[in-house]
Amino acid sequence: MDTSISVDELPSIDFDLECIEIQKSEANTKKTDESIRVKTDKLDFLIDTVGELVISFNLISEDKNVLKIHNHDFIKKISQLSRVVSDLQNASMALRMIPLGNTLQKMKRVVRDYTNQNKKSILLHLEGEETEIDRNIVDSLYDPLVHMIRNSCDHGIEPNEEREMLGKSYNGNITLSAYHKGNSLVIDVIDDGKGIDKDKVYKKALEKGFIKKEDNLSDDQIFKLIFHPGFSTVEQVSKVSGRGVGMDVVQEAIKSLSGNIDIISKAGIGSTFRLVFPLTLAIMEGMLIKVEEQLYIIPIGSIQRSLKPVKSQINKIFNKGETLCIEDKLLPIVRLNKKFNLSQDQKNLDQCVLIIIQAGNKEYAIAVDELLGIQNVVVKNLGEYFKNLEGVSGATIMGDGRVGIILDTNELYFEE
Repeated sequence: MDTSISVDELPSIDFDLECIEIQKSEANTKKTDESIRVKTDKLDFLIDTVGELVISFNLISEDKNVLKIHNHDFIKKISQLSRVVSDLQNASMALRMIPLGNTLQKMKRVVRDYTNQNKKSILLHLEGEETEIDRNIVDSLYDPLVHMIRNSCDHGIEPNEEREMLGKSYNGNITLSAYHKGNSLVIDVIDDGKGIDKDKVYKKALEKGFIKKEDNLSDDQIFKLIFHPGFSTVEQVSKVSGRGVGMDVVQEAIKSLSGNIDIISKAGIGSTFRLVFPLTLAIMEGMLIKVEEQLYIIPIGSIQRSLKPVKSQINKIFNKGETLCIEDKLLPIVRLNKKFNLSQDQKNLDQCVLIIIQAGNKEYAIAVDELLGIQNVVVKNLGEYFKNLEGVSGATIMGDGRVGIILDTNELYFEE
């Protein structure tokens, strides 16, 4: 049976070729407009220029001669310019921000490679992949995270049979969680392993001579001994651990990014390594304070509250110095004039303003002469000569041309 159809018998269809070409062209144009490639050096130049614009605007708006002008139209124009500069600043900073998802996803391979080489079954859980951070920080995050994930796999998670005997799940679990907290990015590396053996760490540190027997250390200080170069509690060297190299490198890498690392651990339950970074290394929001004639900036995310204390709240404790009694807690007080050798004056603390700081697991108070307000500042690097100043993370140029010192709240106070 012949089922063929001749061309003449086919139904006719009219095609508007010109219309189709136009639609294709519009679709392609739309796709092209969605993104554009820009070299990073051009982007950095733009952001640096915006930073200089912010500084220049502050210099103009806080100039004594400008402040004397009370013309309504002039003030209105300055306010409009302020909004434009602020919008441009926010837009340029948004260009630097990229999601952490790609970096976090790479950690899956680290865990997979470890489990293939060792007799452990470990699951990695990711949270907050859409969380954004300055791309310059992202580029430097990979190596520290690899060290910490491997550390959790090797030191934290027990062998699978041992986990079952302890009533835990057969598979070990590591959670990598990223989230924003104030003006900071927090990354938690959490495992449900055996936790850190505090006594073992303490004894090993004594053997190595890192601490003395008379040293009275808190749990947090004992945990942080693992960051000491050359420290390891592993008796047998393996491909992953036992060489005393790793966690000290992690700490240095975190500090180089203006970050901080804290440890929370419970025996038999697991450990959390908490990394805290500024959202961006270029511009930050801070509280401007004055101590004698020097200006300082405290990152706003570290501040819990400020208060004018009364005499009954101020105490002197042996080995702890001056303390603030608030909400049934004794908080050590840091005098910035002594810390930075501005003077040795002992101004009565009830005449000062105390700023309560939360930096990781530490909580303390800073005594200042005056609060000058909150403002965005352009962070400037101090250079090689001043980069290791304790308690200082950078500097900025203020509206009156003076230099303001940006404080590193993680290093401003160390527990005795």
